[in-house]
Amino acid sequence: MAHHDHLAQLSAELADEGKLEALTEQAMFWSAATSNERAGIVAEIGSRGELQRLQDGLAAALEFHERSAAMFRDALQQIREAE
Repeated sequence: MAHHDHLAQLSAELADEGKLEALTEQAMFWSAATSNERAGIVAEIGSRGELQRLQDGLAAALEFHERSAAMFRDALQQIREAE
């Protein structure tokens, strides 16, 4: 149950002020950016002193999605085994 509790905590933290949606948009923008655009993004965020905050947010979103995927994988496997 600790796994579920940690996932719920991450979900609550990321739901605050739409953080998960904002981080998803930022990751999508980053993926579509050219190398030059990425350098500009890092420079801009760094100049505002928010680079570590962005990295922490993306790491939390990644952990949330990995834990969610594991939960769905486990549930699907258990349902298939129960058939």
